[in-house]
Amino acid sequence: MPHSSSRSRALLVAPIVVGGLLAVAGAVGAVASLLPYPGDGWWRLAQAMAWVELALALALIPVLVLIKIRRQKRNQKERARRRALEEAVSAEDHATALSHARQWPEEFLEVTQEAVVSLRGMARDQFWQLVTESGPSRS
Repeated sequence: MPHSSSRSRALLVAPIVVGGLLAVAGAVGAVASLLPYPGDGWWRLAQAMAWVELALALALIPVLVLIKIRRQKRNQKERARRRALEEAVSAEDHATALSHARQWPEEFLEVTQEAVVSLRGMARDQFWQLVTESGPSRS
């Protein structure tokens, strides 16, 4: 059974797709009415469709470029946050690490999880002993 959010998303997507198809069909009809009539109505509709597709492609290119730039900037910020967290955790700078943990809790959990996974042998045992002794499970 699909998740409720995917079901509501599907209900939202269908009208958008139908609306988009109707908009393209309307644009093709409008452009076809502006083209000179060569005698074959299908040929005029094919030309109109080509012009509408060209206009859509030219309109979407700048939008896609802007989305790409925005995503790259967001990824750079995420990498910088992650790097700051990794440096604070590896330098045992507890005050900075806690400050970053409050600012970016999800990234902090990812970094600390990777740090714990990389621990081996005695260091891992000491870590888990410290967690057990200092954690909320201790009464």
